[in-house]
Amino acid sequence: MSSTMNFDARRSPEVTADDVLDQLGVDELGGLPLPVDPVALARWLGAEVFTMDLEDDVSAMLVGEAGRPPTIYLNARETSERRRFSCAHEIGHLLRRRTSGVTDFGFVDRRNHLSETGTDREERWANRFAAALLMPTVFLRGVPPEQRRHPERLAPVFGVSPTAMRIRLENLGLPR
Repeated sequence: MSSTMNFDARRSPEVTADDVLDQLGVDELGGLPLPVDPVALARWLGAEVFTMDLEDDVSAMLVGEAGRPPTIYLNARETSERRRFSCAHEIGHLLRRRTSGVTDFGFVDRRNHLSETGTDREERWANRFAAALLMPTVFLRGVPPEQRRHPERLAPVFGVSPTAMRIRLENLGLPR
């Protein structure tokens, strides 16, 4: 990752995702092809990404070892949409760790059932970041309301599940 790229993940997940997208050249003209590629983005940020069989209750893991690049592991048994969301979620955790200023330590973050319950603050932050990264507000605001009425048709454009699209549209308060 270039030293000129600096993301302050102490801010809201939506603002942080917008900052990342801005660095990639996304603007109101839609300078980024859809769907956003979270694996390419993770690599752009200096992480390694692998897909492999993980434990049944683990969607993804972010592993950091002192002196090595962070590594994101995605569960090969999950759908491509789920792996994409999980990768974006782990990118959120990575940016949060980098913002903390601690760069040389060991850690393992797992995206599992805890992240889905909405009870853990960091997991909620990473979920909101992933949604904002994969389904950028600038694009969704430009979608006509008649198309937003069918999240199942819109979801493939963004590479997410219909459920993720429905939740994102609701959270943005966009009329359908």
